[in-house]
Amino acid sequence: METVKATFGIDIEKEAREILPKDLRADGFSNTAYNLNIDFKHVEAYARLAELIVQRLDVPKFTARFNRSRKLIDKDNRALINEMGKWILRGPLEEHETVAYRGIATTVMSSKGSFTEAMGLIIEAMIQSPRFIYRVEKQQGDGFEHPVGEYELASRMSYIIWGAPPGQNLAASRRER
Repeated sequence: METVKATFGIDIEKEAREILPKDLRADGFSNTAYNLNIDFKHVEAYARLAELIVQRLDVPKFTARFNRSRKLIDKDNRALINEMGKWILRGPLEEHETVAYRGIATTVMSSKGSFTEAMGLIIEAMIQSPRFIYRVEKQQGDGFEHPVGEYELASRMSYIIWGAPPGQNLAASRRER
C-alpha cells in the first residue's frame, strides 16, 4: 500500500484490506514460506486494485512526468514506457518487457483507442507485474556471487528505512547518469 502511495500518490489501503484475501496463519506466523502462496483470488484482487488505481489516477498528468508526447508512435511510445516503467517497476525495463507493454499500446491504437486508454492499460499491466508486487532482484543463475545493482540496492535500503520504494530524487539521479 505504501508502494502505491509513493508511486502514484493514491491511497488504496481501505480497498486493499477489503479486496485482498486474508493472510493465512500457521504456528502463530503469517509469513511462513509454506503459507506464502498466490492463487487465483490474489490474481483477481491485484487486477481489481490495479483497475481502481488507474481509475483514480490522472493518467495524462502522470505520464507527462516521464514524456510530454501524446503520440502512440513507436519512438515516443518506447521512451515513455521505458521511463515510466523505470519509476513504477523500480528499475530499467528489459527489452522483452518494453516490447510487451508497447504491444498494449499498439493494440489500443489499432482499435482507435485514445492515448489515455492505452497508457491506463499499460499502467494497469505494470501494477500487476511481479516486479511491482514484489521486490524482484536480478539473479545471474550461474552459482556465483555478484554485487547487487544500484537499483536493487536503492530499493533494498528504501524499503528497510521507509517501507516504500526509492523516491524521485534517486530516480532523477539515475536518469542523469
